[in-house]
Amino acid sequence: MPITLSTALAALLLAPSAVPPEDAPAPITDLAQLPITEATAPRCAIAFAIVSQWQQEGDPRGQGWPDMQTGGAREFFVQAMAALMDAQRLDRSALLGVVARESERLQADGDDRIGAMMPACLSIKQAAGL
Repeated sequence: MPITLSTALAALLLAPSAVPPEDAPAPITDLAQLPITEATAPRCAIAFAIVSQWQQEGDPRGQGWPDMQTGGAREFFVQAMAALMDAQRLDRSALLGVVARESERLQADGDDRIGAMMPACLSIKQAAGL
């Protein structure tokens, strides 16, 4: 199955939902609220989904990167988002909002931002064994 932002998000909808305890702090609404060490994997996962969508659409911006369909990008996305849900006690709705905001931000910044991120993101994915 091709990895696109919509298929990756659909996979999250099938994952078990984290339920925050009543005394938990308010969940984050933006990756910018997290330290870079916690925001990097989710940000990379979203970048992979965007590049995958470019590749699926034949957009030239996706041509310079490894095939996101065969390179473990979808698994990285699912793992990164599940870890974010657990660490931040996000429910599906909150997670989808965070993903949508970051996706919009990355795409608004243009392909230069994603292009600058991809080498490090690919290294992180490889280090994760994917």
